[in-house]
Amino acid sequence: HLRYDLGCYPKVFFFRRPHIASLIVHICDEYDALSQRRSYKQDYPPERIYKLMNIYREKKFPSGLLDKFFRIMGVWPKGTIVRLNNGEAAIVREENEDDMFSPKIEVVSGNSRRIIDLKADRTVKIKGSLNPLGDGKEYIEFV
Repeated sequence: HLRYDLGCYPKVFFFRRPHIASLIVHICDEYDALSQRRSYKQDYPPERIYKLMNIYREKKFPSGLLDKFFRIMGVWPKGTIVRLNNGEAAIVREENEDDMFSPKIEVVSGNSRRIIDLKADRTVKIKGSLNPLGDGKEYIEFV
């Protein structure tokens, strides 16, 4: 649980750069903790997790590694149910590593199913994610 800035525990009394594997595990563990609902806290949507984790850039997480994590995972990971700016619902199907805010999605609301690459079609944007236990429940079968 030693953070990038050497805070948390175990306490160290000398400078010791954390191992890259430890840093990767810490980022993954933090993401997982924020995304899970617990009896003492709510689960956060992916776009909120992205913002929260970036607040602690260079304190808890090294910038380069955090950027790489989100380039691979995306702001909205594969399988995330999202609401689009045109009111439709979609499922994230693939990330665009060079534009983490513009994944490839499959529209699942309405009568027609279609794939949209948000990097190519700049008129469609993700407004936010839908919780599969709440307002996204009707789209869970498409995940």
